[in-house]
Amino acid sequence: MKTALVLSLLFAASPVPEPVKKAQGLWAEEKYNDGRQVLIAASEDASLHPATRAAVLASLAEFDEDSVGSHSMAEKSYKKILALGLEEDSPSVVQAKKQITRIGGYRSAFAKQDAILDNARSLTEDREEILARIADLGKIVDETPDYPRMAKVHHFIGVNAMWINRWADAVEAFDTAIALRPAIGLIHPSPQYRKTARKQWLLAVVPLSAWTATGVLGVICIASFMLGRGWRRVGRRRLVILVIIAAAWVGSVGIACLFVPETPDHKIESNFTPPVEIHRGLFMEGAENLLPLVWFGLLGIVGTFLFALGTAAIRRMFLRIIANLLFAVLLLGNLTTIYYMKHCFDASLKSGDGVSSSIIFHVKDITAPIPEPDE
Repeated sequence: MKTALVLSLLFAASPVPEPVKKAQGLWAEEKYNDGRQVLIAASEDASLHPATRAAVLASLAEFDEDSVGSHSMAEKSYKKILALGLEEDSPSVVQAKKQITRIGGYRSAFAKQDAILDNARSLTEDREEILARIADLGKIVDETPDYPRMAKVHHFIGVNAMWINRWADAVEAFDTAIALRPAIGLIHPSPQYRKTARKQWLLAVVPLSAWTATGVLGVICIASFMLGRGWRRVGRRRLVILVIIAAAWVGSVGIACLFVPETPDHKIESNFTPPVEIHRGLFMEGAENLLPLVWFGLLGIVGTFLFALGTAAIRRMFLRIIANLLFAVLLLGNLTTIYYMKHCFDASLKSGDGVSSSIIFHVKDITAPIPEPDE
């Protein structure tokens, strides 16, 4: 039975202490740690009446158990109620003892599940062992739906799934953990790991889809060029136009590079002069991510050019224009997606003190999950 029901009945006749009201307001705004700190401060305030501090501790225990998912933290709060010096037969003391007994009973009732969960915390590179862990945790979900640490089970399903690059499973597991215990992030980094897993899932799925679409467009381009006998229309004038467009593309990227500042880590600073932004040329060290952009752009230009030569056999100009525009948009769009996911996606994330890294420079990989201790 949820502790919220028990505690609400216990304190129904008493006014809700102001610290509890303040904490509840913060929790409603998803400021879980702030609300918890309000209760901790109030529980340690010796100027408050012991009964008030008991009510604060009871609310803290309820939050830790129902929202954070930590029964050990809740148990500590109940034990603090017993140390306040209240009468043994006072409702707060009686209820705290019942809750301590209930939580203690979980250890014997779910010893097997606890052992499986504890084993799933340690880092390992053995894929078979990780798969076995995920299977064992899944059995807890299926066979013991009343297990009180279920959110942690889903969290560590997600962690182990990340270790073997099963990103979609990890995202689903972290979503479930957060749904069960919205404040689980206070003891386990489920929200951060969910973002990382989703990012890696996108990196795995989106480029593959884009490459597949690009391959299909390449086949269409070649078929159009061959069926329309496009080689017959390759004249000197068209080749000159192609070279001019390609040169303009390369030149525009190179010139743009000179106006893109580096990340703040590369700025020269002194006590007497303002920061100086250092710029890099297209073929200079540190601008390696620009070269794939150039090649992808050239591939798109050449592909569109060949497709246009093939569709020149279509007599209706309106259809030719529509076909060429559609092909160019699809081809360049897929190539841009591939480039962005490979070279820019990481750097588009915020780093450091909220400063966005420039997309053309490398950033640290912060995707690897590490085992974290229990609460």
